[in-house]
Amino acid sequence: MPARTFWRQLLIFKAGWFGLVLLGNWGALVVMPVLMWLMTQLTVSQRHGVLLLVVLGLALDSAQLSAGVFNFAQSTAEYRWLPFWLVVLWGWFGWCWVSTLQYWLSSPLLALLFGCVAGPLAYRAGAALNPAALSIEAPVWFWPLQALGWGMLMLVWLQWQQCERQQER
Repeated sequence: MPARTFWRQLLIFKAGWFGLVLLGNWGALVVMPVLMWLMTQLTVSQRHGVLLLVVLGLALDSAQLSAGVFNFAQSTAEYRWLPFWLVVLWGWFGWCWVSTLQYWLSSPLLALLFGCVAGPLAYRAGAALNPAALSIEAPVWFWPLQALGWGMLMLVWLQWQQCERQQER
């Protein structure tokens, strides 16, 4: 992938990320149609990769929300749901990973390091930019749990990708 394409797609991702984090569900109304169009540009295998990341990411966030690691503005003690904008954000991240980042972070070690560092940093930045929407409730456990979860997410995705490549042969 040419560096020019990488930077263009990374800027598109960051614009969507900021829109979703700062504007919440209103941002999702803009990002969602763009994401749907971008998904049409992917191969079937790439779409499956995005879907896998969405499912794994939502499971990770649901577990951490239930454990009280972080909280969202609309969550109550009785109803702890992930907000719609975060669901869209997982699709947005999945698209960026599958279309751009996986080519630059193709070794398992780089992907693992990316997950362990970039995942927690993204949540921390989101909480700092919009504390009304996302709050970190367990600051001591936040970093190790996020790093572990994101690292495992990257390793599972890499294993799936390796299986996909073997099936294509």
